[in-house]
Amino acid sequence: MACENFIHEQFSTDGVSLFQRVISTEEQSILLGFVGGETGGDPIVQGFINPVGSDISSITLQLETAVTDLADVVGAEDLLAKVQALQTQVDFFKGHTERLSGVDLEVGEDGLPNITGVAGMASAFTDAKSMMSAAGAPVEDNFSQMFGSIAGGGQKLATDALSITNSISNLDLTDPAAILAMGTSLEDIGCKMEIAQSSDIEAFDDAGKYLNKLSVGQNAISMNQSSNFNKVLGDIVTKPDLKEKIQNIPQLELPNIGIGSEYKIPEIPEL
Repeated sequence: MACENFIHEQFSTDGVSLFQRVISTEEQSILLGFVGGETGGDPIVQGFINPVGSDISSITLQLETAVTDLADVVGAEDLLAKVQALQTQVDFFKGHTERLSGVDLEVGEDGLPNITGVAGMASAFTDAKSMMSAAGAPVEDNFSQMFGSIAGGGQKLATDALSITNSISNLDLTDPAAILAMGTSLEDIGCKMEIAQSSDIEAFDDAGKYLNKLSVGQNAISMNQSSNFNKVLGDIVTKPDLKEKIQNIPQLELPNIGIGSEYKIPEIPEL
């Protein structure tokens, strides 16, 4: 039996009003380029660059050449296998860095979102850690850990990897010691790429766990300070010692600016 097409019916817009944020035509033009398929904006195929993308492309080409050159070399079978293993790791690293840099806006198989999601998590984590730090504490970087593969250490790693892969073409394939040393170098650089990628993901996951725990704590305070059904729930599930601590939190006195209030908004002096 053939299924009929599903027809979606739009909601009625009668009596509906929406808040519309007013933006400049220049900003709108840029945004239209990103959303795609719209008219009236300059088309933007790609708004971001991968800081290590150029090096990764060169590394990929060098490894492809090495695979061809080593294919029939007797005694280089182990080195060939390590070159191919590095090819796989470089592909993973490329995909990871393209998501972090915004070149690829898809979600990764490992669950790491694109640049917007990671930057949003990094910003929220930075704000949360700052809020929980002591008054007057120096600024602490809790942001960059999620972008290590494309900034600082990641860029140096890509440069080192390119230097190593460039040297494969000059390798003396009659020297077993040189072949062994090259194999070790390839394994080492592949391992470092894997660690860099894992470090970014781990930092993202750790930040998410921290924010989740902080949110639970904030909810516990809010629940026990409310005057609605949340307070009833708080009385049921909150341990007495925690409830006592929450009750000891100083309450901010906000001015009553309701109808009939004597509070007046301060006048702004003329400049």
